[in-house]
Amino acid sequence: MPVIRIEVPEGTALETKRRIRNGVKQAVIDTLAPKETKYDYVAVSEVFGEIGDGLPLVTVDLRPGREPQRRKKRL
Repeated sequence: MPVIRIEVPEGTALETKRRIRNGVKQAVIDTLAPKETKYDYVAVSEVFGEIGDGLPLVTVDLRPGREPQRRKKRL
């Protein structure tokens, strides 16, 4: 299960943040996550800095999912 944090400069327009979030989320679904993913772990936040100061910064934290036996018990 990927957990993704995206940091953008302060003052970034809401629509721009929405487009970035949706694009990254779709890329994750297409490449990393199972197609039946139910959860959304993509967050966009503002930080102090400017583009070129290492921003935007995308952090992807991949965590192993539960074993199939545990997953079936929960469902």
